[in-house]
Amino acid sequence: MPTLELDKKEFLAALGKQVDDATLRKSISLMGIEVDDITASEIHVEVFPQRPDLLSLQGIVRNLKRYLGLGKKKSYVVKSSSYKVLVDKSVNKVRPYTACAVVTGIHFSDQLIKDVIQIQEKLHVTFCRNRKKAAIGVYPLEDITFPIYYKAAKPKEISFIPLEADREMNGLEILQKHPTGREYAHLLEGKDLFPYFIDAKNNILSMPPIINSEMTGRITEKTKDVFIEASGFDFETVHAIVKMIVAALIDMGGVAHEISVSYPDGVKKTPSVKEEVMKLHVEKANAWTGLDLSVKEMKSALAKMDYEVSGEGKILSVTIPFYRTDILHEVDLWEDVAIGFGYDKITPELPNITTVGKVSNEDAFAEAVSEVLVGAGLTEVKLYGLMNKELASTTTNQDTKKLVTLLNPSSSEYNVLRKDLLSGMLGLLGANKHNEYPQDIFEVGRVFSKDAKEESGVKETDHIAVLVAREDADFTKAKQVLDCIAKNLGFSISITEKEDALFVPGRSGTIMLGSKQLGRIGEIHPEVLARLGVEMPTAGFEIAIKDLFSHLF
Repeated sequence: MPTLELDKKEFLAALGKQVDDATLRKSISLMGIEVDDITASEIHVEVFPQRPDLLSLQGIVRNLKRYLGLGKKKSYVVKSSSYKVLVDKSVNKVRPYTACAVVTGIHFSDQLIKDVIQIQEKLHVTFCRNRKKAAIGVYPLEDITFPIYYKAAKPKEISFIPLEADREMNGLEILQKHPTGREYAHLLEGKDLFPYFIDAKNNILSMPPIINSEMTGRITEKTKDVFIEASGFDFETVHAIVKMIVAALIDMGGVAHEISVSYPDGVKKTPSVKEEVMKLHVEKANAWTGLDLSVKEMKSALAKMDYEVSGEGKILSVTIPFYRTDILHEVDLWEDVAIGFGYDKITPELPNITTVGKVSNEDAFAEAVSEVLVGAGLTEVKLYGLMNKELASTTTNQDTKKLVTLLNPSSSEYNVLRKDLLSGMLGLLGANKHNEYPQDIFEVGRVFSKDAKEESGVKETDHIAVLVAREDADFTKAKQVLDCIAKNLGFSISITEKEDALFVPGRSGTIMLGSKQLGRIGEIHPEVLARLGVEMPTAGFEIAIKDLFSHLF
């Protein structure tokens, strides 16, 4: 968990009340933040990663005030303005999104500058995943002329003096020679174009996600107004970052101004302080937390966690602060009900029932199938649930629109959830063609498919798949392994001929258990094997464990 070092004098001044160390420690801890130490001059805390809005002194004070009942929920306002940031289409393949803001009227002291630096650092490490997901820049407004442009260019065409440097460098030189550039060079590795922010007077502000300019990217005690930007791969992510920083800067005494961010396909105005409203079912909240709170008590608990709550019946309307990024489901509100009520008020109780943990029947059945396959001489493999969209398409010839695609993958190698096991296993055979044959393998694992009926929109199912790769591999070899499973576990299957793009025409079929379809079987098509570099004939099958188990038991 990230650790914050908070100036104690500044903290108590912002809180507006002198509180002794014991009360501070207890209150902050009960609010859900771990207190490591409180000294005469500093407060050391650890913040759980699900609360990035608390990664600043201002964020913690804001929530502690409400937790201690020191005032009402604060209203945040963003003024309209004529500031513009123009996003060029050249950034589409690098870091395509940015959200921005201007905050004026801050009287920066040395301590407030340290606070801003700490917010950036902690958000970079946690929410931004060490700048992989997003990067943040804060600049003195007096050194910048609007409109600002967000573009991308060849590395050698980008030239400026980076922070802590005494000479101008181009993009490649920064990655090779500047300490910060070397540390984060991997984030731009292999890119033909590097992103950069530049103002109307052609002054480069920064080259995200690496470093700011020495001339336009350093805040001092003379700075009163700042420009903030966050750039990354997802608009909602960068917008959330800017909103959290803007909330902290407003708490420092600043006034926020919106910016029109012009994309090639439209304009987005950031930051937005619009707050979402979520329904909370009182009975469900009590059942989940184990409490028995009245509507009044529940509203009081939520108010301590900085929510506005309306309604008097069984369903309450909860207004979520605009800087909260962790409230995704009603269960997140239930957790805050428990925190607001006070964990110290909850009496621990042992359950009045005795439970014994054991393997589920489905898992025991899958284990039995695995033992049969190991006994038949096959080797078990374990592959990732994530895979490459191109591999999934190549091996199954399936429409990629049916795949569950990651919105923000960290790598192009793992950008979809697998829809079957055979795809990944064939990819494994292609990567291991240098090893000795035969390669007879199986996997027991989970596959994923789109399903609007599921709460998450994704259905998860356990499958078993087998591949035999050898000189004499054919439909019969695969069928022999399938028959071995059926015989040892006491069920009978049949095969109905069916064409499948993965298999050789006329050498594939549907596996049937009575009238129930269990899966598919066949000889892998030579074109698929050639594309993957598999040099041996290969055959196999895949079945759904749940369908087989439910039919048998």
